[in-house]
Amino acid sequence: MRSEEGTISGIEITQTFLLAASVYVAIASLMIFLTLVLRPTVGRWTNIVLPILYIISIVASVLGESWVYFWFLSIAEGVLLLLIIWYAWRWPTLDR
Repeated sequence: MRSEEGTISGIEITQTFLLAASVYVAIASLMIFLTLVLRPTVGRWTNIVLPILYIISIVASVLGESWVYFWFLSIAEGVLLLLIIWYAWRWPTLDR
């Protein structure tokens, strides 16, 4: 069964786009697990660098957007990512 391809907000929705979006979400999900298993120093810097990259991508995607729900979720996600950075910055630097 083949689904129809289309566009949303001027972006063509293709299998490549959906795979990239899936990887984007999977990285965030993987970080929950990695935070538990990585050495503290590596986990700390991973939880500082990746949220910064995600914030940049959120800001880039919200520019020019007029839908209130999109702004609301972007701001909420940005605040949570800033909290992750703040907590990671405060983590002890001793390795296990």
